[in-house]
Amino acid sequence: MKYLLLSLIATLCTLVPVSARTATVCPDGMVKVPGHNSCLDQYEWPNQQGKNPIVGMPAVPLWQDELTASFNAKALCESVGKRLCSVDEWINSCEGPEGAKYPFGNELPDLRYTTPENAPCNYAQWYIGRNELAIQRRDPNEFERLWQGDRSGERGCVSASGAEDMMGNVEEWVSCRKRRADGRVTESMCLMGRFWSEPRTCNQVLRTHDPKYFDYETGTRCCADPIRATRVAIIPEFSIWSPGFQPFSHLDIGAFDDFR
Repeated sequence: MKYLLLSLIATLCTLVPVSARTATVCPDGMVKVPGHNSCLDQYEWPNQQGKNPIVGMPAVPLWQDELTASFNAKALCESVGKRLCSVDEWINSCEGPEGAKYPFGNELPDLRYTTPENAPCNYAQWYIGRNELAIQRRDPNEFERLWQGDRSGERGCVSASGAEDMMGNVEEWVSCRKRRADGRVTESMCLMGRFWSEPRTCNQVLRTHDPKYFDYETGTRCCADPIRATRVAIIPEFSIWSPGFQPFSHLDIGAFDDFR
């Protein structure tokens, strides 16, 4: 019946575009940052649901180090047309529109009764002693021995913004400002979210590490500006319908909200 009705309408009119509306939307795999005109990866790098986050990266290349020339947080984000998130973007995405203390609300479950299995985010794993020399050599066996991260999206640690795993799991590099010993403020990189063995609030910023620092739990996620998309508005124009005309075949009927 619906097909017959559409065919009847098509015999009486054609559809003519009369105006276009441009809206901004977040690219696939990203969520809107509350309070900002920007977007943030839903998951930690490489931003793929069900995949382990990639760790062991510094924020910038190490001096005369071939691996980190491309394997650093800043370069990885830029390689996919994105950038490091700012501290404010990261905090707002973790807190959500209501400014929650943690991704899951304002109360941290009693740590006396929290286990690695029942914690709402991955922050309650037992600490494992490390071999510092093996880490500095980037020994994959040592990284594997120490790994206690979740696959992205596995635990359901979701902020109100829609971003996942922003507390615990792996530490995330962001761009920030640091005050030098002489009092000057300079652009730098900081770490957010802590990792699988330590809970942190959304707004706690770790500023002590140099951007060239890397460890078995350092990772990142990226931010980007929204993209523009156009929706065409149409009205019917009565005319003679000719055989072979395909009504609606040229229309993009998907609605564009300001963000998704």
